[in-house]
Amino acid sequence: MKNLITLILIACSSVVHAQFFQITPTGFISKIDPTKDYYVVNHSKLNQQELYKKSLIYFNGQFSSPKNVISTVENESITLNFYDKYNIIMSSIWNVNMSYTFNFKDGKVKISAPYIVRIFNDNLNTISINKTNEGSNFPIYKRNDSGELRGSDGLKAKTIIEQKTNAFVLQFINHIITDTPKKDDW
Repeated sequence: MKNLITLILIACSSVVHAQFFQITPTGFISKIDPTKDYYVVNHSKLNQQELYKKSLIYFNGQFSSPKNVISTVENESITLNFYDKYNIIMSSIWNVNMSYTFNFKDGKVKISAPYIVRIFNDNLNTISINKTNEGSNFPIYKRNDSGELRGSDGLKAKTIIEQKTNAFVLQFINHIITDTPKKDDW
């Protein structure tokens, strides 16, 4: 019971402060250590194969068609490539095509910085992180080397994408670190 209360308190406080990744003009980097483009989750009770299997089962339950989203290297890595919908700018729904990669070792899961493949809406307008996508209608950062956000729309896009990305990562981490007993009473 004491462990359950501690876990709930940690999870609740993590929701408020969970910032694993941030967007920069060059893409996502670690919020905790900006020199890295990954975050490591430690779970000393599980080996590589157990972490891989627990993660794969979790991800299969998160998508309506997991075979179209999940690519794997058995017991080593899982890559997710999927679209999500965000209300970013101009009160329009934007499709964000993200790619996440998870690598496994005994007692550890490495979550590589997510990669934004493409952001577009039904009118085929696009959003890019920076000047590298010159065809973009709405870059998040100014199209120069200043590293400045492109006004309030840039800030809003950055904030929303970071929040949704970090919430996705937090849900996964909470699943991994929670030792849930197996239910065989079916």
